[in-house]
Amino acid sequence: MYLPTLRSGFTQFDDPAYITANPRVQAGLSWSGVIWAFRTLHASNWHPLAWLSHMLDCQLFGMNPAGHHATSILLHALNAALLFLLLQKATGFRWRSLMVAAVFAFHPLNVETVAWVSERKSLLSMLFSLVTIGLYGWYARAPQWRRYVAVAAAFAFALLAKPMAVTLPVVLLLLDYWPLCRVTGSTNKEKEDGRAGRSPGKLIVEKMPLFAMSAASSLVTIVAQKTGGSVSDLQAVPLSMRMENAALAVVTYVRRMLWPSDLVYFYPLRLSDLALWKVALASFLLLAISVLVYRFRSRRHLVFGWAFFLVTLLPVIGIVQVGGQSTADRYTYVPLIGLFVAILWEVSDLAAAMRISQPLQASAAMLLLALLANSAGINQGYWRSGIALFQHAHQVVHPPDLRIETNLGAALGDENRWIEALVYFRNARSIAPKSFTAQYNYGYALAQLGDQASAAAAFEQARRFATTPEEDARTWKSLGIAELNMGKYRQAADAFSALLSLRPTDAEGMFLRGQTSYQLHDYKAASEDLLRSAQANPAPGRYLMAGRALEKRGEIQHAMQCYRSELKTDPNNREARDRIRALQEGH
Repeated sequence: MYLPTLRSGFTQFDDPAYITANPRVQAGLSWSGVIWAFRTLHASNWHPLAWLSHMLDCQLFGMNPAGHHATSILLHALNAALLFLLLQKATGFRWRSLMVAAVFAFHPLNVETVAWVSERKSLLSMLFSLVTIGLYGWYARAPQWRRYVAVAAAFAFALLAKPMAVTLPVVLLLLDYWPLCRVTGSTNKEKEDGRAGRSPGKLIVEKMPLFAMSAASSLVTIVAQKTGGSVSDLQAVPLSMRMENAALAVVTYVRRMLWPSDLVYFYPLRLSDLALWKVALASFLLLAISVLVYRFRSRRHLVFGWAFFLVTLLPVIGIVQVGGQSTADRYTYVPLIGLFVAILWEVSDLAAAMRISQPLQASAAMLLLALLANSAGINQGYWRSGIALFQHAHQVVHPPDLRIETNLGAALGDENRWIEALVYFRNARSIAPKSFTAQYNYGYALAQLGDQASAAAAFEQARRFATTPEEDARTWKSLGIAELNMGKYRQAADAFSALLSLRPTDAEGMFLRGQTSYQLHDYKAASEDLLRSAQANPAPGRYLMAGRALEKRGEIQHAMQCYRSELKTDPNNREARDRIRALQEGH
C-alpha cells in the first residue's frame, strides 16, 4: 500500500533540519556523530536514537529519498506485525488482533508518520514501546529482576527515540488491568497462571523506576523545547485556551479516526475556532463517552481502550503548547490503538451475539480495509513533495494561514518559481503585516525577480519588526545587496557595516562590504575586508577580488600572493592566472 511513497522526495517541512540541510546527519555514522546525537538539542528535541537512525540511512542510501522512505515503511510494517503478535498473545483472540493491526497499518491518519521522513522518531518510539510491552508480559508471567531490567532497557530506547513514550508506565498499569489481569479482584475466569492478585498500590510501586525515567525524559524535553523557542508562553496561548483546545482536539481525533477527510500537515491553532458551543459540545461528548465506559466497565476492553487513548494522547494534547498547531495527525500514531481495540472488540462481540456468519464478517472487514487503503493512498500523494503538501493545505485550510502560505511560497522559491512564490508571500504579508518573516520573504521574492527598489522597501519594513539580532542581521544583509544591485554604494556600505556590527566575523558580510568599497574606489578598505573574508572562508572569487583591490593600491607582490591563493582554491580561474602573468611581465 505504501509503495508510492518510495517515489516521494524530501519535503521542506522539517526534513532540512533533520536531513537535507544537516551535515552532521549526512556524514553518516561515526563516533563523533554518536556523541553529537546524544548531546544535541537540535530541532528543539532530545532524541538521539532518531538522529542515529537518520545517520544510518545516509550511510546506506546517501541522499536518495527512496531508501529513507523504505526504512520508514519497513518500521511501520514491523510495528503492525508486533501489535498483532502481542495482542494475540495477551488476549488469545487471533482474528480480532489481526484486524486491529490491519486497521492500524492501513489507517490514513498514520500516513503522515510513515510518509514524512522526519517522523522516524515516532516509528522507532512505537517499535521499542511494543518491545517494552512484550518484555513486560514476559516479566509478568515470572517477576524477576533480570526481566525487569530488560523492560527498563527497552523503555529507555523508546524514550531515546521520542519522549512521547513517557506515558508507557501508565500503559503497563492498564495492561495489568486488562488483558493481563494482574490486579486484585480479577475473576477466576480472568486469571491465568496465577498472574492476578496484586494490589494497585503494589503495581504502581513496581513501576516507580519507570516513572522516574519518564520524569527525567520530560525534564530534558522541556529544556530542549524551551531552548529551541518551541514552547508558547501563557501570554501567547493562555491556559484557558489550551484547555478548550485540548477538549476539542480529543473529539477531533475521534472524528478523524471515523471519517478521515481533509487531512493536512498543519492545523493552525486559532481563537476563532474555539467557539463556546464547540467546546461545550466536545466536553459533553467526552463526558458522555467516559460515563458509558464506566457504566459498562465489566467489559474491560472498553476501559482499557478509552483510557489508553486518553493517556497516550496526554503529552501532546497542548497543555504544554509546542508549535502553533491545534492538532496533528502524527500524534495519533500510538493513541488510536486503544480506540481500535475497544471498537473492534465490541463489534466482534456484537457480531457473535447476532450470529453473523464468518464469511460475512470477513467481507465487511475486507471492505473496511479497502476503503482505508484507498484513503491512505490519496493522502500519500500529498506527501510526494513539499509543494504538493503545502498546496493541499492551502486548498483545505480556511481562512488562509500564515505558516502554510509561507511554506508554500518557500517551496516554490526553492524551485525558482518566484512569480508563483510571490503570490503566496503576498498572501502571508496581508495575513500578518507586522510579521518579520512575511515582510522579509516578500522582499526576498521581489529581489529574485529583479525589483530591487520594492525589495529594499520591503526589507526596511521587515527590519522594523525584527525581534532578534539574527533577524536584524539577515535584513541588513539583504538590504545591502539590494542597494548594491541598484548602484547605491554608499547606502549599501552602511547596511553591510550595520551587519558586521552584529556579526563581526561574518565572512560574507566582509566580502560584500569589500565589494562595495571597491565600487566606491576606497581600495584600502576594500582590500582589508576582502582579504579578511578570504582568510575566514576561502570561497572561489574572494582571493581574486582581494588581489584586484591590492593591485589598485599598488601592492603588486601582495596581489600576486592573493592570485596564487585563488588558484589553490579554484585551479581553473583564468583571470587569476592572467593577472599573475601580466604582473610578471610588468603590465
